[in-house]
Amino acid sequence: MTDTRPRGRPPNHVKESQLLLEDATVDLIKKAINLARLGDTAALEICLDRVLPRRPRIHLSETGLRQAVKQGIISPGDAAMIRDSLKRAAEGC
Repeated sequence: MTDTRPRGRPPNHVKESQLLLEDATVDLIKKAINLARLGDTAALEICLDRVLPRRPRIHLSETGLRQAVKQGIISPGDAAMIRDSLKRAAEGC
């Protein structure tokens, strides 16, 4: 079977997937935020990447958090929230 799509146009299943994701965007964002609050470090990084998209990446360690606060990248309160989330995640292992 020959593909008759114009060059550069994604296949229909890609468009359908994008529409499904658009419908679920709010739910997916809420889920990622809830997972981050529960200490899921991957979800936390995803959320931080959206909140701080153009700033330098933060190393999720005590030293990295201190440096981020010192450089004004995050507030002390944000650093405390991240630190607490990381501790909860570590305790859950």
